[in-house]
Amino acid sequence: MSSYHKLIASVLAITLHLPLLWSFSHGLQRGTNDSFETTGQAIVLKMASAPVTPPPVSPPVTPPAPPVEVTPPPIPKPAIEPPAVETNVADSQEAPQDASQTPPADIVEANPIIGKEGDSEGEQDDALSRYKALVRTHVERLREYPPQARLRRQEGTVEVAFSIGSNGAIENFRVISSSGSPLLDRSVERLFSRLRLPAPDEAIVPQLANLQLPVVFELQGI
Repeated sequence: MSSYHKLIASVLAITLHLPLLWSFSHGLQRGTNDSFETTGQAIVLKMASAPVTPPPVSPPVTPPAPPVEVTPPPIPKPAIEPPAVETNVADSQEAPQDASQTPPADIVEANPIIGKEGDSEGEQDDALSRYKALVRTHVERLREYPPQARLRRQEGTVEVAFSIGSNGAIENFRVISSSGSPLLDRSVERLFSRLRLPAPDEAIVPQLANLQLPVVFELQGI
């Protein structure tokens, strides 16, 4: 084949392939455009609104617990102390009376005064009896048996005379009859030196000017 014929064949081949090349080129161009469009759409989709960050959630607020009512313990009632009983200082220093001692005898007026007519003799007699009983109670409370006389088994009666002033003080005390035991006599003297009495009624003071009282000491059951 000559060069001429080769040239003709080449031109024909190119001519025949031009439609194919055009179609391919056109299709390639459309594919590229579609690709760009798709890519643009993808970019648009990716650049869509950013995800909204939810607002921070505050931790739940726990309401404060209601105050607990505390019931205070009951206040103990103070113990009620019994009222103090006043006692004679001299009486509290003495030992309790021995059961073996004999109660003192009745108080006798050495020179009783007879009331005048019209006086309230009944009231005075009652007041005098009550006061004599008070004197006997105080003497009985203060009387004590001397230990040495008890060991020696000494017994006896000491008769005394005395007066009671308007203020209740013992006056003009004296032993008018000894018991025969100096221990018993001195015990009675100490007793009357400590004896304190309440003031008597003025109406009976004259009848307390000269009283006599026997104080008996006996060892009973010993």
